[in-house]
Amino acid sequence: MNTRIKIYFFLFFLILIFFEFFSYLTSKFILSDIGVLFDKNKITQNYNNYLNIRNTTLGWNTVSGKDNLDKYGARVDQSSFTNSQPCIDVYGDSFTYGHDEEKYAWPSQLSELVNCRVRNFGVGGYGTDQAQMKFLLRNNHSKIVFLNHFSENIIRNINQFRNFIYPNKNYAFKPRYIIYNDKLKVVPLPKIQKKNINDFLTHPEKYLNNEYFLPNEESGIQQSKFPYTIKVAKSFNHWHLKKKITLNPSRLIDFYSPNHKSQGLKITYEIMNSFYAEAKSQRLKPVLAIFPTCRDLEYFKKYNKYPYENLIELLKENKLRYIDFGPIIINRRSNDFEKLYDRCGGHFNILGETLISEVFHSYIVDNNLIKNLN
Repeated sequence: MNTRIKIYFFLFFLILIFFEFFSYLTSKFILSDIGVLFDKNKITQNYNNYLNIRNTTLGWNTVSGKDNLDKYGARVDQSSFTNSQPCIDVYGDSFTYGHDEEKYAWPSQLSELVNCRVRNFGVGGYGTDQAQMKFLLRNNHSKIVFLNHFSENIIRNINQFRNFIYPNKNYAFKPRYIIYNDKLKVVPLPKIQKKNINDFLTHPEKYLNNEYFLPNEESGIQQSKFPYTIKVAKSFNHWHLKKKITLNPSRLIDFYSPNHKSQGLKITYEIMNSFYAEAKSQRLKPVLAIFPTCRDLEYFKKYNKYPYENLIELLKENKLRYIDFGPIIINRRSNDFEKLYDRCGGHFNILGETLISEVFHSYIVDNNLIKNLN
């Protein structure tokens, strides 16, 4: 082999090393932090500690790091009606749990408007599935019950291991529903034995039979491992990276398609319908609510429709009582809806929480759900 060929091989080898090192850094410090690549090393929680604190039915049942539940198991309330007879129960995720300061959370503000206790059973990170399951586990309900669907919940409703879509230092297994014989069927919380946890993190496909976001499969999520260059290249097929590349504001819209392989739309609708039917069977007054992401509203401004419109159509067709906050926010704050969120991609701020409470109050009054309101 002559000297020139040796030099070419050496340069080629150096280039490969450079790309692999660059891909490693990209994987480790960027893509795995935003959930494009799954890096098992991001999970640092002791598995025994997880087993000791997990909720064996729901996965988790409180907001991480906070112990602020009252005698009902609801969020501590700072309204004037904390000790009054409960009249409304609300279920959902962190958009139901609300603002970090209790007095600004919209359920607490709603208590002041309806002059009775609104019990807040929202739990951060929940899918619509866990929120509905939490409702089913309870008794002694208030007469009015809300199930709130944050539009991003559709991906949580087809997920068993939250860490695949939201990187976290703690383990976050969850139950979910599947459609079996055209009906909802519960897939219980995965319970991986301690001796198998390392194998699970390397080969999750051996343990999760109903996880849409398994690495190296259809969703485009990749495992962060050698060769990193190939993994980074494949990550461009990731479900929300593809939307960023095409400048589509909504990374969720495909999941709301009736033909999506995940069946996210059908599962989500059936969860909401099941909640509604169960509440009615108990002679309660159920209301479904849809909270849009800020990106949903950006999508509407660009395309004049909402990413989750197929879900709304199903609720309409089946005559379920619901509130869609997308059009309400656009009608009120078309030019500055971003000011209702702490950031576009984040939660409602105080202004947004107040708007939500006012809309719920108006809906309750207009539909005569609570009589003799002051």
